[in-house]
Amino acid sequence: FLSLIFPLVFYGYGIYITGSLQGQADLSFRPYLLTRWAFWTGWFDNALQVIGIPFFLLSILGYFFLRHASSRYLAIGMAIGYFIFGLFFTFHIHTHPYYQIQIFPLICICMAPILVEIAASFKKNAGKYWWFPASIILFIAIYSSWRNVKFTLYTPVFEDPGLAWIIGEEVNHSPRTVFVAYHYGMPLEYYGEFTGAPWPVSIDDPFYRRPDAKEESVQERLDGLGFIPEYFVITNFDLFHRRHQDLQAYLEENCEVLAQTDSYLIYNSCQKLDYAANKSVSKVAWSWQ
Repeated sequence: FLSLIFPLVFYGYGIYITGSLQGQADLSFRPYLLTRWAFWTGWFDNALQVIGIPFFLLSILGYFFLRHASSRYLAIGMAIGYFIFGLFFTFHIHTHPYYQIQIFPLICICMAPILVEIAASFKKNAGKYWWFPASIILFIAIYSSWRNVKFTLYTPVFEDPGLAWIIGEEVNHSPRTVFVAYHYGMPLEYYGEFTGAPWPVSIDDPFYRRPDAKEESVQERLDGLGFIPEYFVITNFDLFHRRHQDLQAYLEENCEVLAQTDSYLIYNSCQKLDYAANKSVSKVAWSWQ
């Protein structure tokens, strides 16, 4: 119970008092997904992809070889905690592989009895040269991990830091920048030293769509940003052309191209946004008269 106090206070303060985590909470917790069979199968497939089928089967078998009751209770408690975690993060547990990381200790605990017996038997029967095949196994494991990290986990799919800095200079490191970029624009913001907001889609994909969701126009999404954009930055052209055709038409009609290369496209001086800004300033001035 004590371990829950800090996260409950942190999330409670961010959601209900400051509102800074409200958007994250709305994104993560989607209880209507729990009624869809595809959610459960997708969660299982996501977890199985991270764990691996051999380790998953070994962990199930190994649980029944745990000698101490405390070890079994620990495994059961960790499994229940993981399950409850998934019920609260319904979106991410289904889509993000790294949300399965906390299951690794559970898998290791359950596999331990089998792996210990295999290692003991191997050492006993291999004689004084047991270290040679053990070294080969260790080498294969390290090589497989290296390949996995190099070709999957560490494949850069965001803007080059130098390119991000150039973009930051182009937009004068403005805190009012809208972007269509990789990873919600977070690497772009960090390396470019500017802030803003990623441009939202008009409506979520059908599977993740809320029952009461409706498609929003460009103007409705502009109103929901909370600020009047100075710049629009596009670096993820695939996403831009595939999901944001309406924004593309809006920018071409109402904004000017500030900079354009094969890697990025920047718009500014949007006529309708300038009109909206002048209109809001006029309202403030009138209220002081």
